[in-house]
Amino acid sequence: MTQTTAFLTASIKRWNPDKQCYNKEEEFLGINHNVTTNVLRDQLSDRLYTRTTNDGPRGAGFMALSTEGTTPVASDTTLAGESSASGLARVESTTKTHTGGTNVTVVSHQYTAGAAATITKAAIFTASSAGNMYHAAMLPSNAVLAINDLLTVTFTITHA
Repeated sequence: MTQTTAFLTASIKRWNPDKQCYNKEEEFLGINHNVTTNVLRDQLSDRLYTRTTNDGPRGAGFMALSTEGTTPVASDTTLAGESSASGLARVESTTKTHTGGTNVTVVSHQYTAGAAATITKAAIFTASSAGNMYHAAMLPSNAVLAINDLLTVTFTITHA
């Protein structure tokens, strides 16, 4: 998992009134971790996942399924074997939630299979076609679906 780490550093360059210039030496005050505020966490979640309008970056709320078995890697930009089968094609997720003041966002959708298929992985994107893929994962085990079966896929994203 990617973790954001932020530091604050501070130093002083002293003014020398006799020479009318700054001293060459800098006084290093140190380094410290900073606090990521709840406001930032909430706004990141909105912009990355839950936003459904185009008044800024749209959130990655479109979910896609795949029938292909290769494990996703960080450099992937598309979902190999993306399903276009009836009821199993990319859709806007029905659930995109974030609880204010937390690091957790949930993106979820329930599919109704209109065709038999074996689903192996899922991903979330910023658009109904193409777009940026933000997350992709193999299902814990393959979902072997018959017509009218329901498949619920939930991404729970925690930013540390």
